[in-house]
Amino acid sequence: MERKIYKLLSGAQRVLFAFVSLVFINTAHSQTYTISFTGSSQTFVVPTNGNYRIECWGADGGGISTFGGGGVGGYSAGDYYFANAGTVLNIFVGGKGNPGSGNSSTAGSGGWNGGGGGSAVGYSGAGGGGATDVRFGGNGAPNRIIVAGGGGGAAYYGGSLVSTSVALGGNGGAQLGQNGNSINSAGLITIGGGGAGANGGSPGLATVLTSNGTSIGGGGGGISAGSSVGQPGTGGGEGGAAGPSASGSTGSAGGGGGGYAGGAGGVQTANGGFAGGGGSGYVGGVSNGTTVAFGQTGFMPNPDVLGRGIVVITKLCSISIFAAQNPICVGNTISLSSDALSGVTWDSGLTTPAVNVSPSVTTTYSMTGTSTVVVNASTVSCIANSFITVTVNPLPVLSIVPFPTVACVGRPSYLTGYGALSPTSYSWSNGMNAVQVATVNPVANTVYTLTGINNFGCTNTQTILLTMNTNTLTVIQSATAICEGQSANLTASGAVTYTWSNGLMYQTIPVTPTVTTNYSVTATDANNCTISNFLSLTVLSKPTVSITSNKTSLCRGEQITLTGAGANTYTWNTNAQTPSLVFTVPSDIIYYFNVTGKDANGCTNVASYSIAVSRCVGIKESEASDAAFNLYPNPGTGLFDLYVSQVNEHLEVQVFNELGMLVKSQTVVSTENKLDLQNETRGIYFVRIIDNKNVVKVIKLIKE
Repeated sequence: MERKIYKLLSGAQRVLFAFVSLVFINTAHSQTYTISFTGSSQTFVVPTNGNYRIECWGADGGGISTFGGGGVGGYSAGDYYFANAGTVLNIFVGGKGNPGSGNSSTAGSGGWNGGGGGSAVGYSGAGGGGATDVRFGGNGAPNRIIVAGGGGGAAYYGGSLVSTSVALGGNGGAQLGQNGNSINSAGLITIGGGGAGANGGSPGLATVLTSNGTSIGGGGGGISAGSSVGQPGTGGGEGGAAGPSASGSTGSAGGGGGGYAGGAGGVQTANGGFAGGGGSGYVGGVSNGTTVAFGQTGFMPNPDVLGRGIVVITKLCSISIFAAQNPICVGNTISLSSDALSGVTWDSGLTTPAVNVSPSVTTTYSMTGTSTVVVNASTVSCIANSFITVTVNPLPVLSIVPFPTVACVGRPSYLTGYGALSPTSYSWSNGMNAVQVATVNPVANTVYTLTGINNFGCTNTQTILLTMNTNTLTVIQSATAICEGQSANLTASGAVTYTWSNGLMYQTIPVTPTVTTNYSVTATDANNCTISNFLSLTVLSKPTVSITSNKTSLCRGEQITLTGAGANTYTWNTNAQTPSLVFTVPSDIIYYFNVTGKDANGCTNVASYSIAVSRCVGIKESEASDAAFNLYPNPGTGLFDLYVSQVNEHLEVQVFNELGMLVKSQTVVSTENKLDLQNETRGIYFVRIIDNKNVVKVIKLIKE
């Protein structure tokens, strides 16, 4: 009775009926979103993570004129758990079937989203209501997660336009849509189209004569079909059962179609009006789902008082998880907390209000907890789920390349960092910041730390031990001290190239310093480092060796004593190794003596001494021995007579001392000549008589 009254109410009456019935609709939640009919597909973006309640109402079928009679759209509801913020749901809100005029040949077309069109043969039928559905992951029919079937269109048969001639359309909803009613009478009749929940299909045309509802749309109003009946719709749900046969009719009424599958239209017969069946509902894609038709337990009246479809989405028990930081970097620990009032249980099993987590990869954490929700002005406790995805960003992979690989003393080294976002993303432990290359001057083995930031803002560190060059330069000298005039070899080792302070660039160099000298060597080793060393070479002075004689003139056969001085030991050229040498001169010639003296340091020097030995004969002996030339007195004190038997213009006299130095030269101008050596020192001299540049006579002369 309630069903018939509701279907036959006027528009204003339905507004009041809906207002009274709305007390049963849970509209007191704090977050509720309503999606109304627009005649096209719509989208709903989930605002925050959580669980949501989805309620759908299918559109009503069209009525007859002002009498109504269209089937009521179904009600489907269910919970959509663990929805991520940003998830897109595609919404298809069904359109109400268009009315038929009853006694006119103009029939009503179906509502948007699969309503079948009515048929008109003498009297017009109304169009079926479109289904309302929600889809996830696309717009195709397989993406439907919840469907509310549309109501069937009304049919009419009668002589005059009265409410008792209206055949009520089947109600949508439930697993099977309800059948449409029939009006029995004689004559031509019109049959309303079935409701549907389909692929966002276009409304059925008023002239469509298809009796089967499909997954594409509701079946259209039929014509006389003999013994055929309206067939169930195909798709995810079965169509409604066939309606009862009318007595005396040539065919039976078509069953109501599904909303998940298209509803079947009524079949036109000769003696009755058969209204369209309602579309079925579907709740296979939600949790705790329910789908019911008008008049069944749990049905909630449509909030849209005009009978169009509508979708209401409500967030359940507003429980959220909060992260102290999200995203985070690898190695970070963050705190997760929630706004649950009590009964918190995390997926790890912990029951504390907050937990600390340290994920190494992007991880989703979930929890359940008790919160409250307002239902019909009453606060009710409820348990809800929530989850959060913590994004874990990688740390920068840092590396340090040193140049050189071994640090040199007194020379800078350079450390280059790699792996951070940009050159300004580096900082060094030596205080250099915002530079990729750090300049360091270590004096010992040192550990340096690099800190770098990547494009995620994550920070990592890397260290390097920069070792100092330990190579040393060794210098070796063949002697630490040498005597004046001696040489020494200096050798360096431990490097590749060498440069000495005297400019030589060899590993081993000879040196002959005259005084004590410091030598340094600078080298480049295998690490390209500069190393150096030095040494001092002491130069010892030679001893000052001299020879003294006990005689300044000497005659043949005499003995002379020579004494060395200035050294510690002496070696004479006669092989004698005594400080003094006693020697007898056997001939009247020049005798040369030298002695090598060695001091306490082993240094040596040589002294020389020569003496001319004369025959020591008288003047007569001299004359007898040489009548051409005669020099006398010999020995003498300095003034000598030179006799020359034959004089010519080429004769010359030259006098040399015992060291071979020319001390006097004069021309012979007569047979008797004076030779003055008074200013010369005592000793032995040699007088040369030269004729035309040829020495013709040498006379040894002794000056006393």
